[in-house]
Amino acid sequence: MSIKRKLSAFAVLSTVALNAFVGQAFAAVTVSNSNVANVTVNVASSLNFNGTTVSGNVNLNADTTIVVGAGTDFSAANVTLAPTAPATINLGGVQTKQIVIATDNVKSVAGFVAPTEGVKAAPGVTTDGVTFTTPDDQVVTPEITPQPADPVDTKAIDDAIAAATAAKQGVVISADGADVEPTSQWVTQEANDALDASIAKATAAKDTVKTAEEVAAAADELDQAVQTYNAAKKAGTKA
Repeated sequence: MSIKRKLSAFAVLSTVALNAFVGQAFAAVTVSNSNVANVTVNVASSLNFNGTTVSGNVNLNADTTIVVGAGTDFSAANVTLAPTAPATINLGGVQTKQIVIATDNVKSVAGFVAPTEGVKAAPGVTTDGVTFTTPDDQVVTPEITPQPADPVDTKAIDDAIAAATAAKQGVVISADGADVEPTSQWVTQEANDALDASIAKATAAKDTVKTAEEVAAAADELDQAVQTYNAAKKAGTKA
């Protein structure tokens, strides 16, 4: 038999920003006449707010039911729904700043009121199966804006291009090296063109790669081209 434990915060905290963390120790939390900043829920929980202002990030990572009393304000709260298993969320009819659906495990959102900055979906998250219902149990279909994916770090490609460019410095193009001083190195036009093509390919890849793996593959391919180019270098034989 499970045991439900309860935490209450009353008016004594009304001037203090309270960081509320709902984890394994708590299944129900009641907060009254307080200012709450940042709430994280990791187990199925009931959150009861009375006369309380909630702001900052509200992260709901499990089944959650929010119950609100008079004077409760969520208008400055950024709510993220990121359950790690299939979950239902009841927002209790509060209007938030925004709602972000961060995983595919959100099955339904009850007590929904359109946020002032809308509903968003994290990159790659599918929201077609999510049911939204208002506080009076009316099914609604809010507009959900996909969030853009974070830009991929292409520094590895930049580094490979820089190394390839450096490998070409001072190298002379020659048919056989007979016109190149012994103190200089030369490659054929073919070898030079091959490296130029690899540099161009890596440069173009910066605009198309979508994952770290694709970045690494593009950088590795150019690194291999540089190794081939370096192996083709020879000292001049001009008398």
